Amino acid sequence: MATLLEQAEVGPEPTSAVVGRNPWALAGRRLRRNRIALAALALFLLIVVLSLAAPLYAKYVAHVNPFPPNLNGHTVVNGKVVVREGRLATLDLPPVIERHNALAHALVEASR
Repeated sequence: MATLLEQAEVGPEPTSAVVGRNPWALAGRRLRRNRIALAALALFLLIVVLSLAAPLYAKYVAHVNPFPPNLNGHTVVNGKVVVREGRLATLDLPPVIERHNALAHALVEASR
């Protein structure tokens, strides 16, 4: 009687090793199959390109300085000076401070 090892058929040695894929190739393959992810990537790249091209548009198409210096300390919005020398120009500050102090006082009194 033959032993179990003698009965087992041994096949030929494999001539080629199994070739594995690296993680980047696997991730790239999965990304190429995901159409929504590719559309989002395309949108992201479009936004990046447009952001990088914005100064060129401002200079050559809109004919404005894309990087204006703010050396005088004024910020103009819709033709109104909003900030002048680091302070809000359109805000009446004393009533705001008075209202703040009244609310703070009421809060302190309520916590007692």
